[in-house]
Amino acid sequence: MNPRKGFDLLYAALADRISTYLRRAFTIGADEIADVLHDSFLPWVEHPEKMKSVANPRAYLFSTAKYLAIRKKREQVHSTLEDDTHTGFSEHQTEKLDASMDMEKAMSQLSEEQREVVALKIWGDLTFDEIAEIQEVSLNTAASRYRYALQKLKEVL
Repeated sequence: MNPRKGFDLLYAALADRISTYLRRAFTIGADEIADVLHDSFLPWVEHPEKMKSVANPRAYLFSTAKYLAIRKKREQVHSTLEDDTHTGFSEHQTEKLDASMDMEKAMSQLSEEQREVVALKIWGDLTFDEIAEIQEVSLNTAASRYRYALQKLKEVL
């Protein structure tokens, strides 16, 4: 298969899911998500011959995005805010923001590992095998984290 066509298929299949995962699992903005997504796929464009050896491209891309997002989050924590201006929101935007904040608040009560497994499973649509590979834990541990996270979310929401 043509490497460009392979990349296009991979990007079409996973870009939205990875973006959603990043938005739900990490508190980084849209610009940072776009940067992380771009950087996650970059090796597939620059070195397609090297990427042929990747056994599970989906898990590889989610794992890459995870580590890049963590790095981006660390950069945010260490940087200072230069502009602290407030912008107005429409009523619809406020309602969406409130719902999003409720979910974010509930997710924030989960451990980092549980939050990640929920984001990978629900928004990333990954299997527990893939999640276990990304988190570097056993299949049972990944499934247990998900089960306990859902129980806690049900209690909170």
